[in-house]
Amino acid sequence: MQYLIIFIVLFALSSAAASIYFYHDKFGVGYFSTAGDWGAFGDFFGGVLNPTFTLLSIILLAHTLFQNKKALNQANESIKLGQKSLDQSAKSLQQNQKALEINTQELSVSSKALESSSEALHSQTIGNVFFNLLEQHNNIVNNIHYNNTSGRSAFTKIVERIQAVSPLDTYNKYHELQMTKNHIFGHYFRNLYQIIKYIDEYSDLETEVEINSETKLAQKKNFMRILRAQLSSDELVLLFMNCLPSMVDGGQFKDLLIKYEMLKHLRISKFEANEIVLTTRTRVSVKYFEYYYDQVNGSAFGNNETALNIKEAIKKHKSL
Repeated sequence: MQYLIIFIVLFALSSAAASIYFYHDKFGVGYFSTAGDWGAFGDFFGGVLNPTFTLLSIILLAHTLFQNKKALNQANESIKLGQKSLDQSAKSLQQNQKALEINTQELSVSSKALESSSEALHSQTIGNVFFNLLEQHNNIVNNIHYNNTSGRSAFTKIVERIQAVSPLDTYNKYHELQMTKNHIFGHYFRNLYQIIKYIDEYSDLETEVEINSETKLAQKKNFMRILRAQLSSDELVLLFMNCLPSMVDGGQFKDLLIKYEMLKHLRISKFEANEIVLTTRTRVSVKYFEYYYDQVNGSAFGNNETALNIKEAIKKHKSL
């Protein structure tokens, strides 16, 4: 563009100079004396230079339009390139979004796997503690000695010791035995209580990963079934007596027995008037049988069919 302008200026100057030269060569130049001479001189230059300058103006205008069109085309190309780049950026963004979603899903799967592993490890730790406590409990059972017997035979002797003709005498005999012989079997019940309490508080144990509450409850019940299977009939009778009012604590042990149906396998022989017979020979009061029932948690006897029948019989007896 710069060179074109220089060319036009030089061409215009050259045209003007050529016109003056040819006029001077033909007519001569000087100070004219008449207006007609000056008019003829002006008409000559106007007639020669005006078309020339008009042509140069048209050339310059055409060149300007051409340059503008070229610039416009370049601008359109730039817009197209920009749009293409924008489309590629959007496509790249979508790909990044999909990759992010995949990474998020993989992270979620990894997190769940980590939680499952942590839960399994935590459960294994609880299980190891439980079975160690259970082994300790069995060692306590084997080392109980009473009336020339040891182990579970000693529990049979203790049950025979509290036999009486009335529920009140049974209660009093056990209470006396607990007061005088607690050093023989007291630690057995304390250890049993701690095992049950430990499993019951399993949901409060510290863990880095939140464990599903249903999983916890299922594990608790499984542990309690294992523990309940270790108890003999005579142990269940003494456990029944041990948790009666004024025997041990304020009812905490009894509440745990109800919650986990620890007396589910207790043998209940019959119901007579206001007393119940346990394992064919231990007489207890009906009120102590009902002591192991709770409106919220059910009963310590669970789905023991005999206990359920006796419960209904007691209701009918009271309604008479």
